[in-house]
Amino acid sequence: MGPTDRPLSFKAFASDLGATAVFVGAIQFIDIDPPSKATEFSGSPDTRTIVLSAIAISKQIRDAATDTVNILSPNGSANDLSNSDTATVVLAGNFRGIGRAFSSTVSNCTSSIADGRVSLGSISIPNVALNQEVFFCLTGSGAILGDNPNGFSKVTVKPGTSTDFLGAPVNNEFPGQICYAHGFTCTAFTPPPLGPVATPTLSGWGMIGLAGIILLLGVWKLNARPAL
Repeated sequence: MGPTDRPLSFKAFASDLGATAVFVGAIQFIDIDPPSKATEFSGSPDTRTIVLSAIAISKQIRDAATDTVNILSPNGSANDLSNSDTATVVLAGNFRGIGRAFSSTVSNCTSSIADGRVSLGSISIPNVALNQEVFFCLTGSGAILGDNPNGFSKVTVKPGTSTDFLGAPVNNEFPGQICYAHGFTCTAFTPPPLGPVATPTLSGWGMIGLAGIILLLGVWKLNARPAL
């Protein structure tokens, strides 16, 4: 390298992301029969909490294009990811009626790791550990739940606390499925449309009370005026 030459600046992985992920979705049912009426998932008894999927994120060993070239770390050694690294996983789907999304170390969702963010069209789970299986769980809010009959095909893995990888291609072995059902048998069901949030209105007694407050306030202001 000459005196005027400068080292090139480039990412650790020019064509590969450094990590890989395996995703497996679960099959779940939304019980449309009373007393649940599409607000709970089928179970014995029905429940608001289900396991949605499992994911395992690990280091990428060979290139994605040919699967013949070993992936190297920036220092030239074999690619490796720290156990302290984490990822953020985003799933696109219909999350109507979901009040909470979280990760768990076990498939029955009794050992929570981290809460995620929920919107109508996606969930985002942070602090997903690498080199181990992690389960994603959902809890309904008590409102009517949304179905995902085609499962979850769009799964994105992004680096969380990690600087060791840029992302991870996802091997979606099974996208899973959530369907409306009579118990544990999928069936056609059309939920009521999502309407705008109603504006709170005062009752008749509330209006009378408000009028009384306004009247008293007016009397107070009149009494506070100086005499002419």
